[in-house]
Amino acid sequence: MMEYFPGQRPDEKVLTIARPHWLTLLPAVLVTGLLAIVPVIIFVAIPAAGLEISGIGRAIAVAATSAYYLALVTYFFVRWIDFYLDIAIVTSDRIVDIDQRGLFRRTVDELDCKMIQDVSAAKHGLLQTLFNFGTVEIQTAGERRNFTFEGIPNPDRVQELVAKSQGMGESEERKESARENAEASAEKAEAAADQPKQTDDSRHLDSQDLPRDFE
Repeated sequence: MMEYFPGQRPDEKVLTIARPHWLTLLPAVLVTGLLAIVPVIIFVAIPAAGLEISGIGRAIAVAATSAYYLALVTYFFVRWIDFYLDIAIVTSDRIVDIDQRGLFRRTVDELDCKMIQDVSAAKHGLLQTLFNFGTVEIQTAGERRNFTFEGIPNPDRVQELVAKSQGMGESEERKESARENAEASAEKAEAAADQPKQTDDSRHLDSQDLPRDFE
């Protein structure tokens, strides 16, 4: 069996693995790019205004600029980790939602296919419609929270696969029940076949083991 993710069960078929669409990272890219040019503008504007930074002021400016860019790179790296490690997995048995939050926080939620009550897909706005990405919401039975996958590519296809996994889960349950019933029936038939044989053997033994006084 090919293992697609840690904890995959034996004979569990992976239908799809979905990560957020790359456009969901675009706001972080734009913010990082705009903030990156701020120090450049400042260092260009200062000489243009006839000012000069020298001595200890220049050293402080260089240190502050280095810390600023380090914080900016860290911000983008955290956003990239959140983007890349947020994964939705649809298998023949369950739904797995891996949610990365920051560098050191990660949650993994599972939902058995038999617990799925309804699934819907939605695209909002021009970008989502043109680039075919959106939100898939899975409503669960009972008091469990709903599963929501935001910004994933081809949400209609994911919706179909989730519905398919629900049917596959029910089919596997019926197969398992039929297998158990067949095994129980076989055991009963075997026991019924052995019972007359045991009775004949006991009668034969009784006739041979009679005391001589009764002969």
